[in-house]
Amino acid sequence: MGAAGGPAGIQIGELRLLGTDVADATWRELPIPGRYRWVRDLHPAAESFNVAQMYALLARDLRTGSHSVPDFDAGLRLHRLVDAVKLSADTGTRQSVS
Repeated sequence: MGAAGGPAGIQIGELRLLGTDVADATWRELPIPGRYRWVRDLHPAAESFNVAQMYALLARDLRTGSHSVPDFDAGLRLHRLVDAVKLSADTGTRQSVS
């Protein structure tokens, strides 16, 4: 069975955005505007690009007090969700996420 996005399901390459228009249902790659690229000296296909992007945003958050990257609480919520999904799969019962 193939893994989604890469080894062990981890996405480490360049992200692509695809879209269509109403008249033509053909999927095309949409350009990602430069304002969404915070790391200029690293090619988007580099394995470390996405991590570097996150670190650049974290540095900006620390400098400016903004909140553009996930924090500890977001990580905790995600882990609780994943735990609930696993438990639901194991037991066949609906789980609530606290």
